Amino acid sequence: MNRLAAAHVTQARLTGDHAGYKHAEGLLRRFLATNATLYNIEARSQLASVLLSQHRFQEGYEIAEEALARKQQEPAVLTVISDVYVESGRLKEAASTLQDLIRIAPGLAAYSRMADLTRAYGQADEAWVWYARARVAADSFGGEPAAWVRVMMADLAIKTGQYGRARTYCNEALEIVPDYYLALAYLARAAECEKDYEKARPLLRQVVKTTRSPAFMIRLAHEEDALGAPDQAEMLRDMARVILEVTVAYRPSPSAGALPDVTARRPTAGARTGRTRCVAPRRI
Repeated sequence: MNRLAAAHVTQARLTGDHAGYKHAEGLLRRFLATNATLYNIEARSQLASVLLSQHRFQEGYEIAEEALARKQQEPAVLTVISDVYVESGRLKEAASTLQDLIRIAPGLAAYSRMADLTRAYGQADEAWVWYARARVAADSFGGEPAAWVRVMMADLAIKTGQYGRARTYCNEALEIVPDYYLALAYLARAAECEKDYEKARPLLRQVVKTTRSPAFMIRLAHEEDALGAPDQAEMLRDMARVILEVTVAYRPSPSAGALPDVTARRPTAGARTGRTRCVAPRRI
């Protein structure tokens, strides 16, 4: 693994600053440009993963497929290919790939992805089993991987209406990585689900201060609206709109889709479905 690229990815995961993914991409592309004849499978898999982290699924898929053709039983390749299959809705192929990954390289990457896959099938009880295995594996690494798994468990707890359980996992994550923006974001999400916007607002303010993420700005704008601060909400939406427009202008991509409607107000009760609306880093 390119260690400097990996360091940039880790920083992006810790802070929510996606510039780290761009730095990692540049390093990996330069490396592969000068080492093309070596067919460096690990670097190609790493690059594909970085592209997926930027939601550039088609580019990531093409690189992963090329790596798979050269070395089909490489854990790093299987990991990325399974991500591509899940993102594209090819769940049966994802399941088959993950079974191979678990057989070849059981551990955090395989277990956390199986948890996500069973969630996609609506099998929450099975997902808890896989997350428990992922947590044990992550604790051997410590740091952000251990905190991340707990945040994903909090996400499942919120999805199943277990808000106290979600807070427990988030607080555990914060003990591992203090001020971890994702743990704070999911604590805020649990409070939002309980309509405790007074509790959610300061948590989201801390997240926005750390990440400057449009997605979190929009969520915080909803809180400001709910608590009678429309001017603050509008300022946040304006900031989010500018960041999104600059992002699209800097890297126009057909796969990026339309800009989200940052002028939308809070959805009506019961409107939220599917995965909890927090912007989580890619799977480990």
